[in-house]
Amino acid sequence: MSSYQITIFEGHAIIYVEDNIILIDTGSPSTIHSEKSIEFNGISFNTSSNQLGVTIEHISDLLGMTITTLMGTDILSQFVVQFDYQNNTIIFDPDQNPRTSKTVILPFTTIMGVPSISISVDSNPITAFLDSGAKLSYLTSTHTESHKTEGIVEDFHPSIGRFETPTYRINTSVGGLGFLVLYGNLPSTLSPLLSMQSVNGIIGFDLFMSFVITMDFKQELITLSPR
Repeated sequence: MSSYQITIFEGHAIIYVEDNIILIDTGSPSTIHSEKSIEFNGISFNTSSNQLGVTIEHISDLLGMTITTLMGTDILSQFVVQFDYQNNTIIFDPDQNPRTSKTVILPFTTIMGVPSISISVDSNPITAFLDSGAKLSYLTSTHTESHKTEGIVEDFHPSIGRFETPTYRINTSVGGLGFLVLYGNLPSTLSPLLSMQSVNGIIGFDLFMSFVITMDFKQELITLSPR
């Protein structure tokens, strides 16, 4: 078991491990690092410093802070990972999961290296990517058009840079557990990437703030324990 303190920066989970500043990103299938390999939890992993023109310097600029690593599921999947945003901790291979009478265990599916789960938005079931690297969650416009906008928020995606989106606060549930989520709409250049995978949304920061989340990538199970 290895436990790290999380710094939440603009909705992103950052951990400091020796000389590395690591953004934990379940929404990325691969790790981008400042060097060709990284030593993490006693294991050496090969990494890429440039993926289709995206470098760690580029991500740092978009993020607004210097990081050395965006850690994706190629590394995260080697561990059971427990996220506890409210206590500012992330544990790799925890001894046990926190349980309450309302704890639920659900399956998830990995699509192109990214985990996806079933959620309910306005009582409508949809499939959403589970993205710890997303400060906003996202839905296709068909799921938000009946809602009043909460305002415009700036976000970014490494492949297209910064963009602005209207936001909508919508009741959501997963495994019967309800919570409130702030959703945006992806730019038109990115939204087809969801539909190509039969995915209707991305669920990010609000899910991780609402529950203690444990992801077992090998068994493809997610445990959610309410606060």
